[in-house]
Amino acid sequence: MPNIKISRKIFAKLPARKLFSRLNRFVLKSGHKQIDFVFVPFSYLSQKNPMRYRSKHRLALGAILMLFALQPVFVSISFAALQDQMSTGFRGESALLQAEAITAGWINLFDGRTLLGWKAESDADWHVDDHAIWVTAGQPGLLRTTSQFSDFELSLEFLADVETNSGVFIRTSPKPKSPADDCYEINIIRPGLHDFATGSIVARSKGESAGHPDGENWHSMRIIADGARIVVEVDGKQVVDFTDENPLERGFIGLQLNKGRVGFRNIRLRPLSMESLVDDGSPGNWNQEKLGGSIAEFSAEEKCLKLTGGPGQLESRESFGDFVLQARCRSDRAGTNSGIFFRCMPGSDMMGYECQIDNRQKSPDDNTPEEAGTGAIFRRTIARQVVARDGEWFTMTIAACGPHVSVWVDGIHVTDWSDTRPPNENPRRGLRLDAGTIMLQGHDPKTAVSFQHLKAVELRPRWPIPKE
Repeated sequence: MPNIKISRKIFAKLPARKLFSRLNRFVLKSGHKQIDFVFVPFSYLSQKNPMRYRSKHRLALGAILMLFALQPVFVSISFAALQDQMSTGFRGESALLQAEAITAGWINLFDGRTLLGWKAESDADWHVDDHAIWVTAGQPGLLRTTSQFSDFELSLEFLADVETNSGVFIRTSPKPKSPADDCYEINIIRPGLHDFATGSIVARSKGESAGHPDGENWHSMRIIADGARIVVEVDGKQVVDFTDENPLERGFIGLQLNKGRVGFRNIRLRPLSMESLVDDGSPGNWNQEKLGGSIAEFSAEEKCLKLTGGPGQLESRESFGDFVLQARCRSDRAGTNSGIFFRCMPGSDMMGYECQIDNRQKSPDDNTPEEAGTGAIFRRTIARQVVARDGEWFTMTIAACGPHVSVWVDGIHVTDWSDTRPPNENPRRGLRLDAGTIMLQGHDPKTAVSFQHLKAVELRPRWPIPKE
């Protein structure tokens, strides 16, 4: 490992905000849970003036980043330590996903620092501490997601006290009354305290696990819900493989407080069972009648659909109501304005909800959108931050169920919104719950955007459809 020293003279000449912004972007794109840098002593920095200390700390890290780009440098400074030392726009540690996971469609259900995307269904002390969701006391009940899912792979870690009785609920109603009827409850409890120990599906399927609450260690849990089949693994070992004759088809993800302290972290989900909306070789399965001033073509080299110019639109031939959609997107020209419209009035001029593609920021040093921002529902919400960058592929995930819509960009939750307007056939004017088409927008002559791996799945009805 090279021995690198940075003098005070360098600090004096580097633009702090610009370098810090670049460092922030590097952290987001690195996919690391832990960022590795050369350790630079900061003992000479002023402790009397905290603002001066923070500024110089940023300068030092910016300079280190420049060196990091030239040669591999590895000395551990945990991301948590960086977050604690500086008042910054960094995401929490668990909000970072590896590039491979982002491409594969994984999203964070927990951003590592807030309860965005979660709703408590009982009066309990759910809170975030050290990049984990914790609960210690209160009325038994769930902290559940605001979004619903049907088929998925769920990954998380849990730590619970010895006497804790908790669980992870999938395809659940907000306030389930019976684990045998309106949810799948994957238990977290030691053997001897319950007939269904950790990893078992309460009232449905028993199994044996070596990973149980001990008050000290984090344990991993992996759940695959694929149609009627539910598979549960704890600490990498399969506990149950259960097939339900009358499966629940969709619902929320829930974390349970029943008794005792429990924590959850690194809560991630990958939607399954999605079907491609773009045939390889052409945009032929899309309606091009209102392409207008746009040009749509398929790039065989990149295997992507390119949409340039505008105004114009491509419209899916299928309709979707409650669904999950994912797409790899790329803004091919700086300042491109585009969007993925959904629940559109078929045959209309983009009369639907618009999930915007617009990577412009208020300033190069600020992740705040210039207008709504990529992942926002245009004219309804503003994205929490701009995650994507022009010229780079990013993954967008849209989950729409009833009046609620959530959007993730590169696995980061940027929109969590419910439409409370009066019903209207046109989503531009009010709440539309009816199924509608998907539209890809060519906003103006300067639009240049590409789409890859565009796929979606309609969420099945909440309860099984009775047999005739």
